Amino acid sequence: MSDQMKKDEGFAVYDEFGIMTGTVKEKNERMIFEPLPSFRRDIRDRLFKYIFGSPDHKEWALSLYNTLEGTHYTNTDDLEFYTLENAVYMHMRNDVSILVNQWNLSFYEHQSTKAPNMPLRMLTYAAGVYNRWRSMKQVNWYSSRAIEIPVPRFYIIYNGTGESPEYLKLSDLYHTEEREPMLELKIRVHNIVGCEEGKELGICRPLYEYEWFIERIREYCRTSAPESAVMRALEEMPEGFEIRPYMLANREEVIDMSLYEYDEELHIRSEKEIAKQEGIEEERKRLIHCLYNKGKTTEEISELLDLSLKEVRIILSEQE
Repeated sequence: MSDQMKKDEGFAVYDEFGIMTGTVKEKNERMIFEPLPSFRRDIRDRLFKYIFGSPDHKEWALSLYNTLEGTHYTNTDDLEFYTLENAVYMHMRNDVSILVNQWNLSFYEHQSTKAPNMPLRMLTYAAGVYNRWRSMKQVNWYSSRAIEIPVPRFYIIYNGTGESPEYLKLSDLYHTEEREPMLELKIRVHNIVGCEEGKELGICRPLYEYEWFIERIREYCRTSAPESAVMRALEEMPEGFEIRPYMLANREEVIDMSLYEYDEELHIRSEKEIAKQEGIEEERKRLIHCLYNKGKTTEEISELLDLSLKEVRIILSEQE
């Protein structure tokens, strides 16, 4: 080991709150020698991760990879999970990261709402995964020789109710537009809403089955309580579905995660509606002040905007 590497290993490592968690050497030893955590059944995990990040069913993740990349890998030993977990990488967790055939690194994030900041999150995930890969492979990045690293690909699996872009780019978030960004990260958005088995979803049956389950929950939630909707969707899942035995065997976790996701999605929609209404209210106040400054009387404003005189007077009494 070079003198520079020995020196670097003594540097302190801090978490996102500025608390020292050890040295670089201690962190690397933990990442290399500690066993990877087992698949944790955490209701905060998404159902997508529960299915496609399961070490017991690597064939589903491999099927997803083949579908999106147009490949035909069949040996699950060619696939390694590199998903970040809190226990391994401080306060960072992504949905699914896999390394296929040693040199193909794919990141998958499920979204049911718009996520314009996902490129920045993906950049953070990629840094964590590459650092973990370097540590596990004991790669010396101070070597005078160029290091070959896995080729990254980034995907959002989208099944929201709104439209989705085809791609998201890190450069879209930059404060000023760059003609040729020196740092770029592009994510392909794969919209699976309404996809039919064997067509848009290609050969990945588990992805079609997952989307079938989510769509049934949304449909049944229109007329029944969320928990009843989830249980009904589980019961009605066709017997030929690959994921059915796994879902039924883990019924409690599936129900908890589905309800958590539904509540999260509902909360986001609610917050957006509140923000929209607040925006409308602010625009209405601005318009009332504008009309008043142009000589309109409170009575005229009240009639024009279909508001009571009391509402108009209260808004005008407020400081613009």
